Amino acid sequence: MLLLRFLGDGNDGAVWESSLNTAIKVLERTDSYPRELDAYLRLQERDVSQIEGLAVPRLIGHDHTRQVVPTFRT
Repeated sequence: MLLLRFLGDGNDGAVWESSLNTAIKVLERTDSYPRELDAYLRLQERDVSQIEGLAVPRLIGHDHTRQVVPTFRT
C-alpha cells in the first residue's frame, strides 16, 4: 500500500488517501484512538451507513501500535 495524497488534518490526527482506495487516518493523540475506533466499531455493529443523508465510512481495519484507522472511502 502507498499513501497517495494528503487529504487533511485536525485536532486528533491526519488523513491520507491510499493506493487501496481507502482513507487512512493516523491519530496523533493517544486518547483519541480508542474513542475513534470504538465509534467505528459501534457503527459497524449497527450496520450504519448514513447519518442524516451523509455517508459513514466503513471500517476495514486498524493498527493499535501505530494508532491507524483505515476506512473505505465513501
